[in-house]
Amino acid sequence: MPYPDLPSLADAFIPPGERTPEQAASAAVTERLIADLEAADTYVFGVPMYNFSVPAVFKSWVDRIVLPGRTFDPDTREGKLTGKDVTVITARGGSYAPGTPRAPFDFQEPWIRAALEQVGLRDIRFLHAEMTLAHSMPKLAQFKQLAEESRARALRTIEELHVPVG
Repeated sequence: MPYPDLPSLADAFIPPGERTPEQAASAAVTERLIADLEAADTYVFGVPMYNFSVPAVFKSWVDRIVLPGRTFDPDTREGKLTGKDVTVITARGGSYAPGTPRAPFDFQEPWIRAALEQVGLRDIRFLHAEMTLAHSMPKLAQFKQLAEESRARALRTIEELHVPVG
């Protein structure tokens, strides 16, 4: 997926007949992504945490689908993608769960929630596999058991929900 830059995002507001071939190609990518969202009833996102937030490619996708007039009403700010079920499966090197010392550094879940709610996706379930670096970073080795428990809990929940993975 091409990363949107400011001109390509602004190009979405140029009437289709007035777009350059490059602008038309960019708009087509955006339209295809939004059409995929509109066609589905259930969404499953796999989003690792990178430096307390989301990967750039996921941010780029969000930049394309959060589009005034297309996925939300610019006057009321009401999202148009309603009645959909959303599961976000995350992998985090540490633990950012409520009550942990690192909880204030979780910019991933709140950011994803805000972005998806903007377009009307409000039924969002998060499954976090935390402490994923415990097996590869010596200073986190003491948390291996927590990592295994977190992963097992996430996998059980995925199986219970019949969420397709792989």
